[in-house]
Amino acid sequence: MNIVSHNPTGSGPVRLAARLPRFVGAKGDVAAKLRAVRIGVAGCGSVGLNAAAHAARLQPAKIIVADPKAFKAESMLTHPILAGAIGTPKAQYAADVCRQISPTTKIEAFVGRFEDLPLDVVADLDVCVMAPDNLRAEVAIGQACMNLGVPLLQASVSGEMLVAQVRFWWFGRGGGDLVCPACKFSKEEFSQMSQEVRFRCGGPAPVGAEAQERAIPTMSVSFLCAMAAELAMFQLLRFVAGLGTPVCNTELEYCAYTHRTVVTPLRRRRDCPCDHT
Repeated sequence: MNIVSHNPTGSGPVRLAARLPRFVGAKGDVAAKLRAVRIGVAGCGSVGLNAAAHAARLQPAKIIVADPKAFKAESMLTHPILAGAIGTPKAQYAADVCRQISPTTKIEAFVGRFEDLPLDVVADLDVCVMAPDNLRAEVAIGQACMNLGVPLLQASVSGEMLVAQVRFWWFGRGGGDLVCPACKFSKEEFSQMSQEVRFRCGGPAPVGAEAQERAIPTMSVSFLCAMAAELAMFQLLRFVAGLGTPVCNTELEYCAYTHRTVVTPLRRRRDCPCDHT
């Protein structure tokens, strides 16, 4: 397990309060709440990298980023990177970006799957933002966060429909009504996952080196990916600062065709096969 850490140097950036507005309805010191929060980012691709950078601008206490992959040339079409980043591990690059934005934040990079992190590392988080490219990762991360009581945000896109989605799971109440990421899966998705199929925005492809070469890449536009990350950050901010109506166990969906935003509750699927303990 190789987690690369970066401890604050003390040569901090401009204070957060220099640009943080006085939010309507905010109670207490919002800047102090943000400075104390510890954030995990699972997946540092077209959505996750944007989310990590935005999180760093909130100057939190800690950010840990995890992703097993490296950037490809095609990544420049959807990721906020330049040509010099091609071949660089995504987690390493995201951590470097976060360090430059907020030197006072403790940054940890894990070049690997978030679900392979030690449980005590995940348990130390106040919130996890996940933007993986497959269903198995969603289920595994969801199970870990549920068991440890770590609030979970998911940001994703449906490129062909120009839709950005953000789901926020809250596991603090306990009992049988807990909702997990798998509760939203269709029967087809469960079937595909059982056959070890990796999912991308463009469709499924079997897991494996040969299959990866034939896999349909993420089909989206960069600004839709950025929009998903930004919507997730709004939810994170509202959760940490207690702004507006509660965001727990909700799905936020934005459609660029209509510029409509819809918020619906996340509900428990009674026949969900995953453990809800």
